[in-house]
Amino acid sequence: MDNDRIFKDSSSFVATDQIDGVWSFLMSIDWNESWLQAILATHVLLLVAVWLLRRFFYLLAGLFLLILATVYNAEAINKYGAQNWNRFSRQQYFDSSGMFISLVFSLPLISICLVIMMLWVYQSASLLITLKRKEIQR
Repeated sequence: MDNDRIFKDSSSFVATDQIDGVWSFLMSIDWNESWLQAILATHVLLLVAVWLLRRFFYLLAGLFLLILATVYNAEAINKYGAQNWNRFSRQQYFDSSGMFISLVFSLPLISICLVIMMLWVYQSASLLITLKRKEIQR
């Protein structure tokens, strides 16, 4: 029940009684905080890295696994954030249900993994088309 103790003090949490959807939740976040801007910048940089590494399968596969490992550890990151939020943030965003970490951290990372998978499917289809064309030419 260590998680209950961590999330017990709700006085520092963002009020969620006025939030009726994902968009209103995202609008309640103070995006001027530098650590949130760093997270967003990291997501953008990862997307650019995926685009630049699209021709290097093993590097892209390593990045894919690293991103998935990060998402897998999102619960531990959320717990750490709930315990230490006052060191880097002005508000407590890390709730026990994990809504913040899921929407702001994990969802963009999973979307980047989806982009990687779409690139792999496209490359596989292109390779198959090239192979079949050469097969027909013989």
